[in-house]
Amino acid sequence: MKSGTFNALYRHEFHMEFRRWLSRKGVWMYVGALVVLALAALTIWGGRGDFKPEYMLYATYAFPYLVFGISYRLVKREWSNGTYGWWLTLPFSRSKLMLAKYAASLAQAGLTLLVYFAAIVLLALYNAALHGTTAEGVRSFGAVAAQYLLVVAAIAPFMLSLGLLAGVLVRSRLKGISPLVWISFGVLGNALNWLNIARSADSNGDYEMSLFSSHSALAFWISFPVIWLLAALMLAGSVQICKKFMTL
Repeated sequence: MKSGTFNALYRHEFHMEFRRWLSRKGVWMYVGALVVLALAALTIWGGRGDFKPEYMLYATYAFPYLVFGISYRLVKREWSNGTYGWWLTLPFSRSKLMLAKYAASLAQAGLTLLVYFAAIVLLALYNAALHGTTAEGVRSFGAVAAQYLLVVAAIAPFMLSLGLLAGVLVRSRLKGISPLVWISFGVLGNALNWLNIARSADSNGDYEMSLFSSHSALAFWISFPVIWLLAALMLAGSVQICKKFMTL
């Protein structure tokens, strides 16, 4: 695989979808409204403990579904725009075409996660500066945020592969197994609920995450390479479906 050719395919996939999102005014209005609401909530209720920065981390429960959607859209776009015939007949191997979509969706998902968590950290620092949160409180929040980010990042490769698989099955002779993929999407997309396994009560009776120290959290560290192996196998399966079972 020539790196120049792959890089060109990757840039095409990444920038095309990214430009669409950036050009949508509704997206920026929605993001701006959420930031304003978060700032208002922290300003009004943050000092009394009625609204904690940790609450904003609950939005990450939707991130596995978002990651799935990113890769699924990259493939579905070819069917929706009627360009799948052109895409599949490009003078490149099907594996190269699929890997370019996977790499682009991985970069988009990674960028989205980093921007979101950076915004959460900035909001937490704003809350600390405004209401005099202790350094220990900021450190505790950072530890919790890191654990949420770790779990989302760990399962992202699997959800991306699952999204690509769901996308290619739409136009393949194996589309009869699509319901199994969507069932997996519904069940495995709820991955952040697994964090409840690593929850423990502190001296005040409040629950905190202990993914880095809890004995029960060992299952997470063992499961990560298994998840990545399954992601690689699923990506390879998507490539094979494109090669042998895709219908034009």
